[in-house]
Amino acid sequence: MKEIMKIYNQGIEDRIATLETETKDPSYMTKWFDQHRGRYCVLAAEKGTA
Repeated sequence: MKEIMKIYNQGIEDRIATLETETKDPSYMTKWFDQHRGRYCVLAAEKGTA
């Protein structure tokens, strides 16, 4: 989740990936995942790993 939060916050700071204006903290991310469990799928990939 830490990596997802980092990517999401980067999008907020760059202002190109979301309309959000305030970066998120671990508490926010945990709550979001808990509220959306079973409804949404989170998929992440890392380039250059085996």
